[in-house]
Amino acid sequence: MLQLFNRNIFVSIALMMFVTAVLPLGTRAQTSSCVMISKNLSLGNRGSDVVQLQNFLIAQGDLASGNNTGYFGRLTQAAAKKFQCRNNIVCSGFPATTGYGAVGPRTRATIALVCRAENATPSALNNPNPYTSPPPPSPATPP
Repeated sequence: MLQLFNRNIFVSIALMMFVTAVLPLGTRAQTSSCVMISKNLSLGNRGSDVVQLQNFLIAQGDLASGNNTGYFGRLTQAAAKKFQCRNNIVCSGFPATTGYGAVGPRTRATIALVCRAENATPSALNNPNPYTSPPPPSPATPP
């Protein structure tokens, strides 16, 4: 069981690194604020986390406007599948086996990354490694 848990952590970290590196910025509608979905969601769930998910999926163009009802039904599941496949999370299977159509740890991590990328400032985009400063300008050549 511990091995499976460690594997899932590794896969989640690797996915976050991959998505950060290849996520095309500005390809989807801008979200007004980041969503923080704190639990796994799937068909039949209700509540504020579902509304946040639905608002995010609407902003991404995966769910039609007006479908933020707070109920995770077939339309929300289909929108989650679109988002998962477009972001190379999973493109086939079932919620219980592959997670396709359910919002679990990998999908939540990708939602957070997409949200962060869409809300990034231009200065952050110019320096892809936030832990280092950009190199200083090269000195002028002497006359």
